[in-house]
Amino acid sequence: MPRLLELCFWKMFLFLYARVLRLFFQLKVSGSTHIPPDQPCVFVTNHGSHYDAFLCM
Repeated sequence: MPRLLELCFWKMFLFLYARVLRLFFQLKVSGSTHIPPDQPCVFVTNHGSHYDAFLCM
């Protein structure tokens, strides 16, 4: 049961984090259909600004 609560917490946190980032930074996500939902993946930025590391977390 604690693992389920932890998973729910992180999903809610990521959802809210994404909403706040979109609100303040007007982010555009492209190619999200290429991210496998059940496998690990690597996110890489093109260093367009100093906010890249912050936005990829």
